[in-house]
Amino acid sequence: MKLYSVLTYNFNDYEIMREPKEIDPDCEYIYITDNENLKSNIWKIIVDHSLDDLSPFEKTFRVRYNLFNYATTQVCICLDGSIQINKSLRKLYNDFIKSDCELGINVHPERERIDAEYLTWIRYRNYPVINAHACMSFMESHGYDFDYKGLYQATFRIVKNTQKNIEIDHTVFNILKMIGQDGIERLDQTIYSFVLNMCRDEIKPKIFPMSQQIMQSEFLTWNLHKTNIPIPFNKCCIKDDGWIYCNPVKLYKLYLDYTED
Repeated sequence: MKLYSVLTYNFNDYEIMREPKEIDPDCEYIYITDNENLKSNIWKIIVDHSLDDLSPFEKTFRVRYNLFNYATTQVCICLDGSIQINKSLRKLYNDFIKSDCELGINVHPERERIDAEYLTWIRYRNYPVINAHACMSFMESHGYDFDYKGLYQATFRIVKNTQKNIEIDHTVFNILKMIGQDGIERLDQTIYSFVLNMCRDEIKPKIFPMSQQIMQSEFLTWNLHKTNIPIPFNKCCIKDDGWIYCNPVKLYKLYLDYTED
């Protein structure tokens, strides 16, 4: 039995396959795809035909928010398909387990509020205003306070197989389906942030807050889509502080010589 899983996904050949450069023999490496021709000596390739008739976004989110349909371990590190593994992630797994947290998430390095993320996507990523309006109206109808600080990325997560995490992920997916303008809403990290921030105290998972530095380190490289060109490094990615549940926190960073104080 492996200790933990690393899971990634690639649909409609949106990405190139990136083989891990260093592996951990105690890790299960899972690659979910719709390409029957892909081969790997490291990744366990899974073609899930239950996803066949879905859009690429829905395929992605059905995997991203149902990790333990595929992972056989109790901890799963979920990576976007654009991330290259350079080093074994055993140290990250060990530090997460030592933290006694239930969920590891990347705190957004540049923005703290959900409404600011929508404005940025509209301005720079051609995101439809109608989608932003629908999402924020839904949040407002549930009493969400947009002054609440807590914006998290979905590109990289560490998830324990707990009932809390399963319920959160299923809630996120169901909302994405319900408010989507074209079958499913495509900006999921704001909805994920909303659901986490709105959790009642008794079901809030204890969060392991991670810096984006992890995805731009010796361990991982975050690349531009379909290339091996790293995403340009932004000094915001190495900041020390962030916000979880509207509280300031220190962000975890991963270094080859990193030790706890």
